[in-house]
Amino acid sequence: TFFNLLKTQNDIRQGIDYQVDNYNDHGTKVNPTIYNSQTAFTEIKKFMFTVKENLNKNCSKVEAFLADDKNTEEEKTKFLKKFETVHSIEYYHILANPELSSKVVYKETFDKFHNQLGHYFRNLYHILLYLKESEENEIGLLLHQQLLGKKVSIVINEKDIEIQKIKKKFSKYSDFVQAQMSATELFLLFYNSLFFSKMKKLVQYYQIVGNLSSDDLLYPEKDNLLYPEINNKGELIQKL
Repeated sequence: TFFNLLKTQNDIRQGIDYQVDNYNDHGTKVNPTIYNSQTAFTEIKKFMFTVKENLNKNCSKVEAFLADDKNTEEEKTKFLKKFETVHSIEYYHILANPELSSKVVYKETFDKFHNQLGHYFRNLYHILLYLKESEENEIGLLLHQQLLGKKVSIVINEKDIEIQKIKKKFSKYSDFVQAQMSATELFLLFYNSLFFSKMKKLVQYYQIVGNLSSDDLLYPEKDNLLYPEINNKGELIQKL
């Protein structure tokens, strides 16, 4: 079942495309440029960095406009409203919470590329959910057998050896998921998961984006704080 799910994910990946219209010197539409699979992901990532640059520039423009005493309060209010319309967030809100910058960038990206990203990430979530539920079922069965005396519990350093074996097995399965993903896919997953707490917990639990270089993030210093240590059903999930 797991490898069938992986195959489906690969089929979805190969089926992703992104079309850009081209025009000649006379303004007539000509053959479009079509990006498929990994090239599509690459273009989406490029778009994110373009949005980031625009957000940074607009924040600087607002700061300068508000600091200029020549501008009236009415003009400043209109300028702030324009910023909010473009980025779907108030300037003062993002100023007080700079860690939201990446979420603003990804939201704008997802709004544009939801047809390419939506199905891909939904299926990926179900793969990771299948692993976690299967892992929990196996551990539950083991604990039941231990309770009945059919299995012996061996504990070393306060950890049940058999439970650790099960977790290690499913960690290896999650490694198959990660191995099929490019660095660009991991980059997009990093930000997509910020909007879905259940997905974020699974990504963090199986350390799917653990190999992603922090230098490749939109805002390295701030974004490293977006995955804090969390407690999930009594189980501590380490921060990235």
